Amino acid sequence: MKIRFYTGTEMEISGDSLEAQKLDGLNLHRAMLASVSLKKATFRRCDLRGAILDDADASEADFSDASMMTAFFRRTTLRKAILRGAKPIGVDFEGANLEDADLTGADVHWAKFHGASLKAAVMLCDRLEGANLEGAQFDERTVWPVGFDPISKGAVKIT
Repeated sequence: MKIRFYTGTEMEISGDSLEAQKLDGLNLHRAMLASVSLKKATFRRCDLRGAILDDADASEADFSDASMMTAFFRRTTLRKAILRGAKPIGVDFEGANLEDADLTGADVHWAKFHGASLKAAVMLCDRLEGANLEGAQFDERTVWPVGFDPISKGAVKIT
């Protein structure tokens, strides 16, 4: 399969997915990766600004320290994904599955989590007060910063 990016660069990938691929440090600005299998892929320090990953499966993927401003992760599976230190500023996570994901130190200012599942997620994020949590679902295993009230931000606790 040939993956093409808006930047004009091309990347040849054998097979039908990017599963377990090491893509660390790549410029994937405005990359179109919608509906692609990205399971266990690594995107450490990648430039994913404006990228579209809608409906992708990024279970157990590593986005540590990635720049993700204004990217689209709508309905994306990010179960057990690592977003430590990432910059998902303004990212649209509408309907995404972030169960068991680790967002420690991620800058989520202006990020939208409408309808996202945050069950057992570690939400020790930077600028969490500026994120839109309206309709996001969490449970008793979700880790929030001390003193943060997700319900006052519109998140819904489920049992």
